[in-house]
Order: sequence, then structure tokens, then C-alpha cells
Amino acid sequence: MSRHTLAMGIAAFGLVDGLIHGYLVLSVFHGHFLGNLLPTLFVLDFIGWIALIAAFLLSLASYRWLHPVIDLTMALYAAVEIVVWISKGGPDPLGLGYLAKGVEAVLIVGLLVHALSAGPRESAQTISAAR
Repeated sequence: MSRHTLAMGIAAFGLVDGLIHGYLVLSVFHGHFLGNLLPTLFVLDFIGWIALIAAFLLSLASYRWLHPVIDLTMALYAAVEIVVWISKGGPDPLGLGYLAKGVEAVLIVGLLVHALSAGPRESAQTISAAR
């Protein structure tokens, strides 16, 4: 699999995860997210994934030196989501809880592969380009 294909898969899975949480706000909470912690977190999750995907795609086109930072940030974001979900007892509204965690697990693996596939030569080139 090429790095480009992997990057597009990462962007797609991040979008799917954000959309799942956005959908839950609309369907379970009927769009009411103020005053209740869980739907507010879901909205913030949706916004967070959109921002991270935008940064990830921007770093593909330019700012390649940011790739390792963005990969790590996205992987940590997904890992925190899993930890918080487990700490809340693993809720599964509309059967989407486990789906979202599966998407996040795939994201973590994909992001680690993406970060490690850069190799030392590409990493050195991107650092030199940043200077």
C-alpha cells in the first residue's frame, strides 16, 4: 500500500469517526448539546476530527515537517477517545459505540504505520525543508 493511499484511508476513517459522533448528537440528543456533557463532548469530537483531518491533509501538500506531530496527535486523540469510552462503561448508543472504537483502533494502527513508513531519509528531508 502506498503512503498516499494510507493517508487517504486515515483521512476517511477520521471523517467517519467524527461523523459517527456528530450523528449521535443529532439522533440521540436531537441536536441539543448545550447543558449536557456527553453530547457536548460528541460535538467537540466531531469538530476535533475535522480540524485534525484538515491539518493532516495540509501537511501532505506542504509543511511535511509537521507529519510526525500530526500523526502522533491524531493517534493520541483516538486513544483518548477509547480510554474515555471505556471509563464511561462502554456505551453503545444505536450500536455505534463499538463501531466507533473499531474505527479509532484502525486509525491508531494506520497512523503508526504512516509515521513509521516515512523512514529516516524522508524525515531528514522534511526537517531540512522546514529550515
